[in-house]
Amino acid sequence: MVYTQHQHIVILIMKTYFRLDYRGICNLLLEMSNIRSALGLKQIPHFTTIQKFLKRFNTMLFDKLISQVVTSFEDVTIAIDATEFTSSYSSEYYVKRINMDSKSKHFLKSTIAIDVKNQLILAMRLRKSPSNDNKDFKPILKKTDKFVILKWF
Repeated sequence: MVYTQHQHIVILIMKTYFRLDYRGICNLLLEMSNIRSALGLKQIPHFTTIQKFLKRFNTMLFDKLISQVVTSFEDVTIAIDATEFTSSYSSEYYVKRINMDSKSKHFLKSTIAIDVKNQLILAMRLRKSPSNDNKDFKPILKKTDKFVILKWF
């Protein structure tokens, strides 16, 4: 069965909203016949289908989708923040406790700009290495400048 991009995107949004994993959202769709019919799903996609869609999804298209939604709002207030993640399965405490030397660091840094009023992500930038937040500030700001006239307080 072939699924449309719209169906995939809605399923990914639901997955995020309900804080489920890929298998969890597929199980939830089994129980939600009204959502299945609204999406036009004759079958529920296998969880790997959703994973593969996310891997090949074009981030430029995602930015365009966000742009179309945000331009319909009259008043936008932007906040920008960054956070760092480790993709290691072992916690730092565990690594220290067993005296293991963790030579390889699996690291991800995410910087996002959000519309505070409408609770919508406006722009996002991912980085694989640690860096200062200032490096990502200008590119994120450039992505959001089409939405608002900036006011510095």
